[in-house]
Amino acid sequence: MWCVLEDDKKLFPIYKVALVVRQETLEKYPGIRDAGDAVASLLTNEVIQQTIASLNHLCKHSGDRR
Repeated sequence: MWCVLEDDKKLFPIYKVALVVRQETLEKYPGIRDAGDAVASLLTNEVIQQTIASLNHLCKHSGDRR
C-alpha cells in the first residue's frame, strides 16, 4: 500500500538532479553525458515542484493513492 505524505513544514531540501550512469555504459554510449546534461539543465526546482504538484493533483482526482 502506498501513502502520499505532504511536506507541510517545508522540511524537504531543494531538488538536485544528477545523472547516474556506469562508467562502462558511458564508454559504450558517450552521447549519454551530453543528453543527460541537456535534460538536467531543464529540470529546475520550479519545474520539478510543478510536476510533482500536477501528479499529486492527478492522483487525488483519480482515486489512485500510489
